[in-house]
Amino acid sequence: MSTGTHSHMLAKTIKMPRYTLLWTVIILAACNNSARQKNHLEANTNLSTAESEDTTTILTNNYPQIDYQQKDSLVYEWVEYFENYSIDRSKNKQTYEPTENKYNPQQIDTIIKTESESSLIKVYKVKQKMILDNSYVYDNSIILPENLLIGQSRKDVINILDLEFSNDTLELGDLEGNSRFKLIFEEDKLRAFIYCGYLE
Repeated sequence: MSTGTHSHMLAKTIKMPRYTLLWTVIILAACNNSARQKNHLEANTNLSTAESEDTTTILTNNYPQIDYQQKDSLVYEWVEYFENYSIDRSKNKQTYEPTENKYNPQQIDTIIKTESESSLIKVYKVKQKMILDNSYVYDNSIILPENLLIGQSRKDVINILDLEFSNDTLELGDLEGNSRFKLIFEEDKLRAFIYCGYLE
């Protein structure tokens, strides 16, 4: 499914404040564009340093009100949490979609979607390995790590995570830039918890 179609479906099916919905659509589009850009950069090894820096600047300038912090251990812990969350079938509705392996057409993998009316965890299962693809959480039907809750105050989130931030979007990423969590606030309340990952 294309990002445009996905964003359109979000707008039709998820009830949330317009500001939060706008940020969500922008961020989901950014996840897709970042993955494409990474593939492009890796495929074009002769790309100059200046061109690479320009690309990074363009991506960064699209989101001027984001507090970014590199938190490798926390990000890896959260990725593992959501990968394991999908193993327990009793928590939420789950669907299983067989898909051909990108590198081995003879191998059939599985896309596992754990979802509610307004939240989704999407995991790619390769043999016995679970790989978090993306997720978005807008309600408390899916339990977040660290006892975080949708609707929680900014002050409570700051205390729980022991992190200082001032803007309405807090982005936590790893050193390689393969995994990013975005916590979106509106009126000082946590409204969305989104994961953007790079899936090879």
